[in-house]
Amino acid sequence: MAEGGQPGDEQFPGVDRAYDFVLPSYQWALQRFEAIDSRLQTLQTFSATLTIASPVIVATVVDEPDFRSAWFGLAIASFVLLVATSALARAWGAITVANPAELDRAWLDYSENEFKRNAIYWAGQHFEANARVTYWKGWALNLMTALFLAEMLLLLVWAIGEV
Repeated sequence: MAEGGQPGDEQFPGVDRAYDFVLPSYQWALQRFEAIDSRLQTLQTFSATLTIASPVIVATVVDEPDFRSAWFGLAIASFVLLVATSALARAWGAITVANPAELDRAWLDYSENEFKRNAIYWAGQHFEANARVTYWKGWALNLMTALFLAEMLLLLVWAIGEV
């Protein structure tokens, strides 16, 4: 062991460099999580705006639009599914982070090298869990996008049929 070094420094010389990625890995996961969550909210808001505006616009052009039309009903059903998907996707999953209470309970007797190695390991486990949550939220966003496109197409077919 080099003078002033920690036990294990020779066996794992990259620990210090890898440890530099622990905090940024949580920041990256949080940024990805917030970005996908923001997209879910934005798509839901945009869809709601167009869902409300479409009948109003058609009603200004047509004297008595048929709101009992199957096309209109299917468009509203698509919107309801979109909102439900958004609500479930936003409620499901959370960012996994290190628990300081666990550090206090179990980590304080580790050497600096052991502490860093454990932090690297758990940051990796948390990163993978966070990536899974973000991945599934991304699939929910894809489903919402498909529902939004279907809704807009159905509203367009309905509007054209009313004119």
